[in-house]
Amino acid sequence: MRILYKRRAEQHGFSLVEMIIALAIVAISLAIGIPQIASAMQRSSATATVNTLVAALNKARFEAARRGQHVVLQSTSGGNDWSSGWGVYADTSGDGTFNELVTQDKPGSQAVGVVANNVRVEFNPVAAVQQPLGFSILVCDARSKAVLRTIQVAASGTVSNWVPASSGKCP
Repeated sequence: MRILYKRRAEQHGFSLVEMIIALAIVAISLAIGIPQIASAMQRSSATATVNTLVAALNKARFEAARRGQHVVLQSTSGGNDWSSGWGVYADTSGDGTFNELVTQDKPGSQAVGVVANNVRVEFNPVAAVQQPLGFSILVCDARSKAVLRTIQVAASGTVSNWVPASSGKCP
């Protein structure tokens, strides 16, 4: 008597072991990649905020020279924390009252904090800093308070920014 063996059907798809290995590879890749993506997004937000602040500082300096008037860049909160925004104001009456809003802006992300060493920086009609000398702004990680970038305004009005060598803390 002859025993007939059934022909095994061809296998389609993945086995359970293959699926588990593939999922493990994906999980490991995500665990390595997600922190890198978050860090890149944080650096991008800091860079965008720095670029906006540098543009506002240059705008204030330019407007002071163009108008022949004193112009300030100041915090909209009225304090040294600039995270809620800043504005460029001109003293059109010449009495020290900065009554004309030229432009206003704020950080592009809530993940970035902005702290200055003064409420405002004032430019005189020759585009130099009237007060305070040594004005600086720190752009920080809002969660960890680590300093991401520093912006400095020289007495001449020149604006520079850099990534600090050591990771200090924002106040």
